[in-house]
Amino acid sequence: MSHRGQSLSEYILAAALVAIVSMGALFVLGDQLAAALPGLLDRIFGDGANAGGTSSPAAGGGGGGQPTGNTAQNTPGTGTVQVTLSSGQVITMENYPVDLSKAVETAGGNGTTKRILVGFESAIQQLYEAGEINESEANQLQKLANLGHEMAALQKLVEDAADAANGDKKKFLATQIDFRGKTLDVNWMININMSFTGEPGDWANDPLNADTGAWGVMKDFIDEYKRIEKSGMIESAAVNSLVEQLSGDILRIAGAVENTMDRLSPHEDNYDPNADLGEFDHMMASTLTHDNSGGICNAGGGNDTGIHCP
Repeated sequence: MSHRGQSLSEYILAAALVAIVSMGALFVLGDQLAAALPGLLDRIFGDGANAGGTSSPAAGGGGGGQPTGNTAQNTPGTGTVQVTLSSGQVITMENYPVDLSKAVETAGGNGTTKRILVGFESAIQQLYEAGEINESEANQLQKLANLGHEMAALQKLVEDAADAANGDKKKFLATQIDFRGKTLDVNWMININMSFTGEPGDWANDPLNADTGAWGVMKDFIDEYKRIEKSGMIESAAVNSLVEQLSGDILRIAGAVENTMDRLSPHEDNYDPNADLGEFDHMMASTLTHDNSGGICNAGGGNDTGIHCP
């Protein structure tokens, strides 16, 4: 695949506006690009990254569902991940959650998913700039990332509801949240959007290929990934591996959220009457540790994939 010669300002991604790392060089975007970006981004990538929902007053009144790329630096469990392509080009993702359980313990599911997505979208931009993918391919990968943003938005609604409940599990489970045009209690909303069947360990090890029976936005994400994979549009083995690992990390976090919800709901098989709502992030992190969901640096790192971790 070849670069088609368009300028940087034409294809900059929404979550990669801070910096583009390519071959060790850092290019800071100037103010002169700002005027050209809004309409251009809508034309190329649409507004899927702004998908989200809101919570009812019972959940604290704050929607907070709109995902952003602004995340704190130097968070425990994060580090720099580099991917070396066959051409020698190095793709770099800073502050990436290299240890999912540690990252979730500190930043929660929503915060960790957003960090993954910042890395994902930065990688898309760098791949385009390196000529590894063309405009159409970048567009398709951004569509996949946008579905990840939707999952992050739902995670934010759940976490806000948990905070607003002040440790009251009944109040938390009764909280109504709005997502994808539906208003449902928090547990049922997770059930129809981030639910999966089978053993959590199988899900954690290979979430993109396990027999998960996923629903809702989670199913949409998996289906879009498989459509891209089957199309054969990405020829580079290293790029395919990177997309697979990034997508898998997004799904591992979603699976941990669903598993944690099950532990809190008396209607679920995994219900734990001793589960403490105030330990929501800790329970998610424990699920990821128990199921060996180490993330890209454990599941996908190694010279055979070109992925290099700290």
